[in-house]
Amino acid sequence: LCRAMSKNSFSKILDQMKSAQVTELDSLLDKQPEPTQPTKQLRSAISSSGSGTQGSASAAPVVSSAELEAQRFAARPEVNLIAALPRTEYPERIQNKKWSEKVEALKAVLGAGGETPYKLVQPSSSVSYSSLIGEMKQLLSHTHFAVVSKAMEVLAMLAQGVGEKLFPQLRPIHPTLLKLSKDKKLTKAVASSLDAFFGNVLSFEHILDADDAIPSAANEKAEKNIIVRKEALGYLLRCINRNKKAGPRSNLTKRSVNSILSLATLKLDDSDATVRKEAVAIFQALVSLEDDQYASQVEAGIAALQTTHSRVHKTLVGSSKTKVAPPSSETIKDAPKVETPNAKSRAASKARAGSRSTQRASPSVKPATKNGSAAGSSVGAPPKRKQDVETPQLPDFDESIHHINRLRIPDWDLPEDDGGVFAGLCSSKWTIKNDAIKSMTSFVESGDADSTCKDVTKNAESILGVVHAYSKGFKESNVNLMKSILQLFIEICSYHESSEVQLSP
Repeated sequence: LCRAMSKNSFSKILDQMKSAQVTELDSLLDKQPEPTQPTKQLRSAISSSGSGTQGSASAAPVVSSAELEAQRFAARPEVNLIAALPRTEYPERIQNKKWSEKVEALKAVLGAGGETPYKLVQPSSSVSYSSLIGEMKQLLSHTHFAVVSKAMEVLAMLAQGVGEKLFPQLRPIHPTLLKLSKDKKLTKAVASSLDAFFGNVLSFEHILDADDAIPSAANEKAEKNIIVRKEALGYLLRCINRNKKAGPRSNLTKRSVNSILSLATLKLDDSDATVRKEAVAIFQALVSLEDDQYASQVEAGIAALQTTHSRVHKTLVGSSKTKVAPPSSETIKDAPKVETPNAKSRAASKARAGSRSTQRASPSVKPATKNGSAAGSSVGAPPKRKQDVETPQLPDFDESIHHINRLRIPDWDLPEDDGGVFAGLCSSKWTIKNDAIKSMTSFVESGDADSTCKDVTKNAESILGVVHAYSKGFKESNVNLMKSILQLFIEICSYHESSEVQLSP
């Protein structure tokens, strides 16, 4: 620095140095007063300082890291794993009964496979992977999770290094891997192995096979384990996100998109919230696809949800970049026909609710006696006419839901596990339902409804109408629920009083 900027520029620093240090610095400056010239320069500086011809010749072409990696992979020789195994510790250690020895044997197999991404010799008359795959398949049933995890790593290496020519041997293992995800210690290893299978060995058509693939693993009637169902849909979600990137067999087709839409629609009725959340994420992944050739299919599938799963439809329309049109006759024809298990039950419950409201609204008429007078009246005297008491008529349920959606109640659309208010009202657990009613009460007390709609009567009737529908007509048997409902009534009355609006009859 002293050579380049002069010694006087650093006078404050030199004053703090010892005399011996200053003397040594002076001797160095005397030996070489000028700064050392750099021997290396940036490539851009060399090209700009030289002539135009020399600069263009010296400038190297810009190559992306992905292209360099692909060139390097293509130049690498294939590893003959089967020939290399006898020279490792695998044949000896795999026979040992100790799980730790088996793990070391499997590590030797992975080490013999070379560097990642793996590039192995293709099967031929002299190279057969059948015996190795058979041994790995047996190890998948081992009692120790570490052995099973390493066996899955070896299978993933074979899927990645060899590819689709191992389809006959690896395809039958796919359902086994899906079921192994129920063990939390194996969940990550299963996901990694399945990801290696997809694109290299299996295509969308294979993983969506109805008999022994994702649909059967996600079927709630056949598979009661929640983790298996959730992980199966998570696997499908990752495959969609890796479309055209996971390998030569990772391309979507119109047929596979229809299958995915049908499966995701079915899983919106799963009893577990985490599984339903994965199904919604699958719809969102389809919406985010860069390929426009599937846009009409996806829009048709989402539009069909407006009648069966209106809340999910609203979420998808709100989160999607493209506007999803309401279902027309042509759109419904294109949509995958899926009969959800709860569709009939919902229709039946709506019919029963409609009949009950009709019965409540109709006036009660006492049967007349033979002489034409009403029962219980004295003969000859006109019957005493009782004053008609009208049953309070709540607004239509659909209108109430539509209006409440406009009020923007906090956490209204969240799932049950995340404290969603509407999901809590629909819950079968009284504690969750009680919390939802208390949230509605707090919203009324806050007065935030007025910022969206100034109609006090309509706001109150909509809130009461929804709570009425999910509290057995305000006749819950649980004391705590009835206390919360009465507290809601008190806040509704206070809301009218503070707004100076008369309660509707």
